[in-house]
Amino acid sequence: MKTKVILAVLATTVTGFFLGWLIFGFALADFYKTHTVFYQGLMKDPPTFLGFIIGSLSFGVLIVYIFDRWAKIGTFFNGLLAGMFIYFLIILSFDMFTYGSMHLFPAHFSSLM
Repeated sequence: MKTKVILAVLATTVTGFFLGWLIFGFALADFYKTHTVFYQGLMKDPPTFLGFIIGSLSFGVLIVYIFDRWAKIGTFFNGLLAGMFIYFLIILSFDMFTYGSMHLFPAHFSSLM
């Protein structure tokens, strides 16, 4: 495997982990606390960070594989823009499937949709 690919996977993994922590752990934490129906056992305390790390690593491999093999994206800036766009769509998709199939959001949240 090329050194450039390995470094890109590591950079994507670390960036994804810390941006996810910053966005969902801090910036949107109050929003999720307010707009999620909590029940006993829903949240792990403390969370299992190995799951976050493996999730970030698998997402990093996916993005780098797509960019390297199919999209031929070779610059940092183009990779950053494409990665942000793909990440946004994946998160939006996951959240909308969750919203459509589970009772994790209170009734007043449904009036927003």
